[in-house]
Amino acid sequence: MGHEQIKGRADEKFIHDLKLVTEEWFANIINHGYVDNETGEIEIELVAVTDGIRLTVIDSAPPYNPLENNHIQPVQDFSQGGMGLIIIKSLTDEQHYNRNETQNVFSITKHYNPDR
Repeated sequence: MGHEQIKGRADEKFIHDLKLVTEEWFANIINHGYVDNETGEIEIELVAVTDGIRLTVIDSAPPYNPLENNHIQPVQDFSQGGMGLIIIKSLTDEQHYNRNETQNVFSITKHYNPDR
């Protein structure tokens, strides 16, 4: 699905939020999943669903369920990061994690109009 197709149903804020969520999740995978300069593949699936967009990111890093720890510690020093999952959860309507044999499968859904 191209940017113009999404733009027809989503405003600029929606698109900005989706880009930011994607960037944050990639940063988490690269910084925490592939440590010691380990290499691996990252696959992205972007699917239009009835009332929004579902973004699925698949990686082969060691198992990590970002939804397992629902108690998020307050961040004291923002220069050290730590805001990625907070941003992802606050800007999306649904988040799902699954371990598929040797891959992490993390999906988020953002609805065009979450108030419906």
